[in-house]
Amino acid sequence: MDDMWVVKAQEAVEVSLTGQDGQEVFEPFSPSYTYAIFGDDELIPGYKDLKVRISFRANDLEPTASIKYHQKMKPVNEVMEQLMDVEGHLRSFLPETAWTPQEKSASIEAWTPPGQLLHTYTVDKSKFEIWQSTLADARAKKILSNMRIFIPFFIDGGTVAFLEDEDWALERWKVFFLYEAPSAESSSAGYTIAGFGTSYRLWVFPSTEILATMPIDDSHANFQEDQDSLPEQISTLLLPSRERIAQFMILPPYQGQSHGSWLYTVMTTAFRKDRCVYEITVEDPNDEFDALRDYCDLAYLHECHPEFKNMTLPEKIASQELEQTRKIPLDLLTDLDVLHKIRLAAKIAPRQFQRITEMHLLSTIPVGSRNTARIARREKCASVSDRQYYFWRLLTKERIFIRNKDTLLQIDEGDRVEKVEETLAGVQMEYEERWSTFLKRMNKGLRKCISNVIETIGGEADAKAAQAGGRKKRKVVDDDDDDEASGSGGAPSKRPRNGDVQVEE
Repeated sequence: MDDMWVVKAQEAVEVSLTGQDGQEVFEPFSPSYTYAIFGDDELIPGYKDLKVRISFRANDLEPTASIKYHQKMKPVNEVMEQLMDVEGHLRSFLPETAWTPQEKSASIEAWTPPGQLLHTYTVDKSKFEIWQSTLADARAKKILSNMRIFIPFFIDGGTVAFLEDEDWALERWKVFFLYEAPSAESSSAGYTIAGFGTSYRLWVFPSTEILATMPIDDSHANFQEDQDSLPEQISTLLLPSRERIAQFMILPPYQGQSHGSWLYTVMTTAFRKDRCVYEITVEDPNDEFDALRDYCDLAYLHECHPEFKNMTLPEKIASQELEQTRKIPLDLLTDLDVLHKIRLAAKIAPRQFQRITEMHLLSTIPVGSRNTARIARREKCASVSDRQYYFWRLLTKERIFIRNKDTLLQIDEGDRVEKVEETLAGVQMEYEERWSTFLKRMNKGLRKCISNVIETIGGEADAKAAQAGGRKKRKVVDDDDDDEASGSGGAPSKRPRNGDVQVEE
């Protein structure tokens, strides 16, 4: 087919937001991905000058879709007809009302986001609000259903199947809406969606260690001496659980303005405050979200856990403890008990916490000592910082080996060492890049973001830690210069690896 009759889906589709006054809030923007809707090639055949316009009402995300074109080819067969059925491709991702004129929305004064207002902050003198609800709330579910096409449009590998769950399952889902609130200057526009995040709860086996972190003060747990049966009803939401972040997105017009840090910090602070949440995990994070998560988790640990911030590697370890016939002495490289307590309090997943710990410890070693040429004598190096770099490499290689043990044991020992060394070099480079950006963001507003959220909505433990760190309480923070990019939880990105065997970091 002539290229004149084929259009790229990303160029043909435009998304816009309209205020309650009917005016566009921003210039239209294009989706990042369209393969989930138009196929892997992301092409639409049979049209000239095709324009697919999807306009969302900025507050409740009621969409209106239109399809226009200069010329349309007559399909030559059934397959061609299906490929050209643009409306058919979109129908699975838009409500039926998208193809009919919108009804006038409620008055600006009457409409507020669903759920509970968790936090308020300002960026460039604009006020932003983060609201929390569950998908059991009909209004919250309707908004997320209206905007469900955003998930395949802007989250690589994102799916919307969870919206079809049964009612009992929807109770496990939380949704956090980020809105720009109306101001005196823009009151006619009303609330404007800026981003959202979702999470769901997974039951975890209540081991002794897990139960020890959760004070039991619920009436369902109060047994009488003559009681011989369990209560008739126990909410699964009151059982020990993991909270898993599923989707996370900042809309393109609001990216690069620190909103990802605010939304992530509010979400994780709310999870830490929940006594039933044992651990916070993320479903298939991509590179952008991984970076955002690292920055925010590092900032939280530095602001609320001074024992983590002050942690360093040992200056020396006896040579007999490091003999090749012995296991790597992890208990001598770090204080495992202290780290374990910090991880439980922070509710950070084990692998993520290990990575953050490695990143922090690497930052305590002078840049000039981070060179393998300087550690030929290993633990016997004359320089303290050289020895600490050797110890850091031992610590990090141990995690890499354990994570990839099954794969590494299938190859020769020489190749095994080479693969671990290659992976370690990549890890060090990534950590150094992340740390450099982390310091910039801390100075540009991330520190204020963390301390403000903790002091406003954090639990008692976090609040005490923040106060111990000398932070003064601030109700609203004006943060106008954080250069953060948006994070999004979607399919894991494919990073290039050397060789035929893939060793994960």
